[in-house]
Amino acid sequence: MESIQLNTMISREQIEPTTTKLFSRSSGAGGQNVNKVNTKVQLHFEIAPSGLSEIQKRRLFRKYPDGIIRIECQETRSQARNVHRAFELLEERIERALVVKKARQKKRAPHLTKGGKLRKMMKDKLKKFRNRKLNI
Repeated sequence: MESIQLNTMISREQIEPTTTKLFSRSSGAGGQNVNKVNTKVQLHFEIAPSGLSEIQKRRLFRKYPDGIIRIECQETRSQARNVHRAFELLEERIERALVVKKARQKKRAPHLTKGGKLRKMMKDKLKKFRNRKLNI
């Protein structure tokens, strides 16, 4: 499927000022380190005060009506790597929401009359019969 892009080049400077970072303890593997280090990252990106254009904001509000994009990342055992990965995910989500999909064109199915259908069925039946006779 083809798509038309709506200037989706987004820089980190447009995203970072309106993003809130929250840190908490991660769950899962990591041994005792999990209990004492806040490695899980939650990003809350507010659309309205961001440095994006009005057209981009409208498209984002269509996908996220409450005006906040939430990202959670706890993939690695390092807080810095999780922050970096969370910002990558946020950029990907914003860019994906800004892509305008090309309108799909309806295609007509071939119209077969009742007689045409019957002829096709008989033709297929004969083809099967010949194949069976020739042991194909």
